[in-house]
Amino acid sequence: MRPWRVVRAVRLGLALAAVAPAWAVPAWAAPPRPVMISPVTIRSGNHTGFGRLVFDFPSWVGWRMERHGDLVSLTFSRRLPFGADPPLPRNVRALTDTPGGAEVTVVTGARLRRMRVGARLVLDILDPPHPAARGRAAVVSRREGPAPRPPVPAGLTGTAASPTEALPSASLQAAAPAEPGPRAAGTGAGRSATAAAATTAPATAAVAPTPSAPAPVVPASKAGPAGSPAATAPEAVGAGAGSAADSSSGPLAGQPGAAPAAGPTSAANAEADALPTAGSTSVGSSDAAAAATAPQNPDAALPVVPPVPAGGPVALAAAAVTQAAEPHTTAVLIPFEASVGAAAFRRAGEGIVVFDTPRPIDLSALRGDPVFGTAAVHLLAAGTELTLHLPHGARIALRRRRAGWEVAILRATPAATAIAPPSIRPRAVDGAVLLPVAHPGRVVSLLDPETGSPLLVGTERAGAAGLAVTRRAPQFELLETWQGVVTEALSDRLTLRPTPAGFVLGEAGGKLALTSASANTVALADAALLTRRFRFPAEPVAALARRLRVELATAARRPPLARGPLLRRAARSMIALGMGPEAGALLHLAAAEDPREGRAAQHVGLAAVAALLAFHPDRADGLADPRLAGSDEVALWRGVRTAERHPGSPAAAQVFAATAPLLLTYPRLLRRRVLPLAAETMIAGGETKAAARLLGRRPHDPRLALARGMLAAAEGRTAAALKIYDRLAQGADRLVRFRAATRAVALRLATKQIDPAQAADGLDRLLDAWRGGPRELALREHLAGLRAAAGQWRRALGLLRHAAVDFPAARPALRARMRTMFTAMLADPRFDRMPPLDFVALLDANADLLPTGRAGEALEAKLADRLLALDLPDQAAPVLAKLMRAAPTPAGRAGFGARLATLRLADDDPAGAARALADSAGAGLPASLDRQRAVLAARVQAAQGQVPAALAALAAIGSVGADQAAATIAEHAGDWPGAEQALHAYVGRALPAAGPLDPAQQQVLLRLATATVRAGDAAGVAALGAEQARMGSGPLADMFHLLTGPAITSVADLSRAGTEAALAGRLGSTLKAVR
Repeated sequence: MRPWRVVRAVRLGLALAAVAPAWAVPAWAAPPRPVMISPVTIRSGNHTGFGRLVFDFPSWVGWRMERHGDLVSLTFSRRLPFGADPPLPRNVRALTDTPGGAEVTVVTGARLRRMRVGARLVLDILDPPHPAARGRAAVVSRREGPAPRPPVPAGLTGTAASPTEALPSASLQAAAPAEPGPRAAGTGAGRSATAAAATTAPATAAVAPTPSAPAPVVPASKAGPAGSPAATAPEAVGAGAGSAADSSSGPLAGQPGAAPAAGPTSAANAEADALPTAGSTSVGSSDAAAAATAPQNPDAALPVVPPVPAGGPVALAAAAVTQAAEPHTTAVLIPFEASVGAAAFRRAGEGIVVFDTPRPIDLSALRGDPVFGTAAVHLLAAGTELTLHLPHGARIALRRRRAGWEVAILRATPAATAIAPPSIRPRAVDGAVLLPVAHPGRVVSLLDPETGSPLLVGTERAGAAGLAVTRRAPQFELLETWQGVVTEALSDRLTLRPTPAGFVLGEAGGKLALTSASANTVALADAALLTRRFRFPAEPVAALARRLRVELATAARRPPLARGPLLRRAARSMIALGMGPEAGALLHLAAAEDPREGRAAQHVGLAAVAALLAFHPDRADGLADPRLAGSDEVALWRGVRTAERHPGSPAAAQVFAATAPLLLTYPRLLRRRVLPLAAETMIAGGETKAAARLLGRRPHDPRLALARGMLAAAEGRTAAALKIYDRLAQGADRLVRFRAATRAVALRLATKQIDPAQAADGLDRLLDAWRGGPRELALREHLAGLRAAAGQWRRALGLLRHAAVDFPAARPALRARMRTMFTAMLADPRFDRMPPLDFVALLDANADLLPTGRAGEALEAKLADRLLALDLPDQAAPVLAKLMRAAPTPAGRAGFGARLATLRLADDDPAGAARALADSAGAGLPASLDRQRAVLAARVQAAQGQVPAALAALAAIGSVGADQAAATIAEHAGDWPGAEQALHAYVGRALPAAGPLDPAQQQVLLRLATATVRAGDAAGVAALGAEQARMGSGPLADMFHLLTGPAITSVADLSRAGTEAALAGRLGSTLKAVR
């Protein structure tokens, strides 16, 4: 039972509901109701040389046939059920139904012949050449019946024509002289020519090369006279036969179009075979073998190619060349004249080379070649056809050499794929198609091996220009070619004629139904050389919808483990319709039902494409599957993935620059989704020239308007770009409006039309234009950067802080940026000019952004000192407390705690100061910071009434700060001996031992003198008198003199006492001035 024999009575609606949930099937995808009509009867049969399939329709049905390798697709104009299963012919491997048609899988190498008989479609599958016969090349005529042949001149055979030559050849067998020894024992080309001369007319002979010239090919003059049996036999030569026996019993004997068996010949023919004729050269067996096997130098001197004799064409010996025209190729040289043109194309899965003169080609020397050894040569009415069985992915390259035409087979390698022939670009002019070719040849007609329709082939005498893409019209179809022009005639009035500028395709007595060149046809030509993987159907939306509906209905009728490939086809149609999420869901369903389908490379690739269309590039990692490598289309979608992950990526831009022509060939809904992304990525990534070419292909596409503005900005056309941006910013598309407005602000800022503050105000008005996703996050970050550039640090940090709350996934990156911005703010000179209240508020809101490390500790000390310097203790204390708790290092916390304790002591809050010191305590602090905190702790003790303990602690410290703090504490407590002791220690550490003193040092020395006097230390006062000279002059010096002067002990001291009294009277006003 064939796969297509599934019961048609299944209720399609229920089956479809079982295959896919309602959300996965569009409303217009419901299966149609089955209609009861008569089935199609299929009959089959095996015949000599071919198998036959007959589709017997109940009424007339239109049909179309396409062939892809061994798969033949039949599409009918109506959907019809099929009847009973016929037995398959021997050369048919499978017969499967499809929606609206059937698929026939034939054996490799089989050819097709189709015909219509009433309501019946007859499909003949011709057997491929027998494996044993594919080592030789057959020369077969495609003309109806034996070819008409002119009489052979007597000079070519060496004898005169006589009535006796018309007798049966059997009566002349005894008169035939024996063949000379060397030729009778010969093999190879020389013996093949002899055998061919006994069976056909005309015959061929190969001439061995001489030491001074390559092997010329000359006529052997073995043609029988006109009217002989040999002259009237069908024109067929078996090339490569080793002997006459081989010619009669080889695999080609008895096949249609093959040479007849060798039989008796005339004496004239035997004599002609034995004796060389005028203008010919006879060769022995060894020379002939050398001529057949020796590689030829294609650029050697042009050989002597004989003209076509009146009795028929002469076979040309093909030989391998010493070096092919391109790398990774195998090639042969066929010594055609310089006036002979050639064309090459692929049809019915085979490579076809057409020469515009009918000359047999001897391929016997290439018997062991995997390609040329299985070739077939067909003589046409006006040319020669060479058919080659090409390996997968290979192509034919022709090159005109001095010695003839070089036919090369380019293997499917990356280097060969990169080698592309120049493309012929057709032009429609006044109802005709002009095909410009530099060296046009002649026009040859032959039958299409795929459809049986006439093909008109235009050859080239030189060059290698071909048609890169197939073009269709109502009256013709221009086929893709490697060289030359090939058109399939769909109208009986079609003509193809050569002109000096190329070829003209027209209609006899009228004009072709043509449309002007469009962007679509140009895009097809540009994308023709790019390789594909997914082959999304480029059909109108309505046709794609119908296709999807049929594919879903077909999949619904299949069992779960057999519907995977069908669901994959439906998903491909969904992708072509731009339905990314739906296609992804359908592929997920197929993989869940059949694990084999989920592991298929095509399934993996389509699932990744569907994820990209759904804006989920993180789910498109399947494109990295190595099984998908080697395709331009896969590279294109990998570029889409990169562009969605990293907008403006230069790597994605380079990929799009090479593969963007493929996008222009996609169906409309898929193209409108991906094309803007590709164009914008190319511009942002620096591929502006490629982007300009792409935009030029779609000049009126409104979805590319933003890309045109970006291109104008990249090219320096600021006014044009702003005009486009401003127009789009007023449009109806919300996303385009948002993107255009942001780009307009950025362009005006870049061209210095506005400053950062104005740009920030402009972007701030767009915060509500788009909410959610990476676009809003990017806008907030950009706006924060503009606020920071304008010196608006508080607003900039606030934007980032709110963004970190709204976008938790981006919080680490945003926190890092906030710290960077905070550090830059502290180093900005404008920060020092910030108003005190703004400064305090900024630090209070961003205390958690303090930097780390030694640089951070320095910045922390700077912030703390500035806070202490502010005359705002109520505002500064909470900020210092927050900074203390948020400091990232122990030293930072200890430093902020010490400053907070100092601030609270100044505010007469010793308990708060003690708590600040306790909360900021830490181990491993720097020695200077540790001494500073110890002094503060002693001051706290003194403020709490523990003066002796405080003084003892300060004495133990033994530092300048400790001595100064101890002196202050003792002075406030009235402990003048203690104050004197602390000030003595302080003077010894802080003041120089000799030399004048500055005002601050003078005040310290004056404090010491005061404490000494009040402590009643006369000896100390006397000792300080020696420091009078260092005090200099001035109010402080006068005061010091009053305190340290000698006491009045006699009448003689009264004069000094009066002077000191006067000085003391003036001292009050002088000290007030000093303060």
